[in-house]
Amino acid sequence: QIYAQGLMSRFVRCWRPGDSVSWRGPFGGFLYKPNKFGEVLLLCSGTGMAPMLPIISHVTDDEEDETFVTLVVCARDFRNVYMKNFLKEQGRFWNVRIFYVLSRVSINL
Repeated sequence: QIYAQGLMSRFVRCWRPGDSVSWRGPFGGFLYKPNKFGEVLLLCSGTGMAPMLPIISHVTDDEEDETFVTLVVCARDFRNVYMKNFLKEQGRFWNVRIFYVLSRVSINL
């Protein structure tokens, strides 16, 4: 999606069919240590959810990890939420809460 004020959108807007684009990243790193924090808040939207999923899995795969994870997923409507089945499955763990912030309400959730 191209946003009027998006930092990448000004470049994407100029692309034409057949253009070659090189991608690099993400940069930096994130080292998760079990039980380092009592609670972790993860905020994401769209494909920004991708790096959050391994963090949640890391917590729920480790029976010794008592970190409480809250994931807030922002989307236009529930149809635009990625990985719904995975999120539903992870939300069954005692230490995982998942909230959806939707800008449009749809009747068929």
